[in-house]
Amino acid sequence: MNENVLRRLGLVLVAIVSMSVGAAGCYDPNISNGGLLCAANAKCPDGFKCNPADQKCYKTSGGADARPDAPICTFPVVTPTCSDAPKMNQKCNPVCQNGCQCGRCNVIGKEPTCTAIGAKTVGQVCNLSADDCSAGLICLQEACGGGTLGRCYKYCSKADQCGGPSCQIPVLAPGNQETGFLVCDVAAQDCDPVAKTGCPSPSLNCYLTSANQTLCDCPNRAGMLGEACTIYSDCATGLVCVSNLAGLAGSRCAQICSQQSPNCPAAMHCIPSGMKYGYCGL
Repeated sequence: MNENVLRRLGLVLVAIVSMSVGAAGCYDPNISNGGLLCAANAKCPDGFKCNPADQKCYKTSGGADARPDAPICTFPVVTPTCSDAPKMNQKCNPVCQNGCQCGRCNVIGKEPTCTAIGAKTVGQVCNLSADDCSAGLICLQEACGGGTLGRCYKYCSKADQCGGPSCQIPVLAPGNQETGFLVCDVAAQDCDPVAKTGCPSPSLNCYLTSANQTLCDCPNRAGMLGEACTIYSDCATGLVCVSNLAGLAGSRCAQICSQQSPNCPAAMHCIPSGMKYGYCGL
């Protein structure tokens, strides 16, 4: 082997050894500002500080890209659920939960705003004066409950984001002003329409819908047995809106029954409507 070949091999070996030593020991890396995730226990290299908002390392001094004022959050960073960008001149998108470095995106007044994350989930009672719903949800006032009852509803822009209920309820600002945002309709909820239990507020009734789901909602009317109806909430609690009841035209309010222990009047039986409940009929 000639001298030049040996020399080149020696240089390669030196480079490999140097890389190995560097990997095993301490070194001063060239890190871009915000380009490195914090290590365990919020550790960052010297000259950098971990920002809890995004768990990345930022320079603490010197340089045009130093960021000593990186926002410090006491709540988790929200992972976006879709990629639609915020609308023009709006800070963030409440449907996709993007645009906020800290917290969730929620409509306050007429504008989407980055704010704290609550713990309440879809359908739970929430605080109307200090929205405490989780990311992607908003606390909306119910039609019942004397103006003090609020529940968490999910933001949406299309029906398939609702998993069943329609994307059709408008989010209104004070004075019933349109915001341009929508939420999913009332979601299914595990309650008992026979025992009339399981709803998060006494102002809400447990209904059995035409889709054979139970949910909690405000009463629209209190239609009695046999009265005409068009939607589940037209009937009084304990009744369900069904079509062709005992040969009557249109839809009528009928008594809900449990298939496991039916309690229908004499000469009637429990006609199944789904797996668990039904209505009393001939």
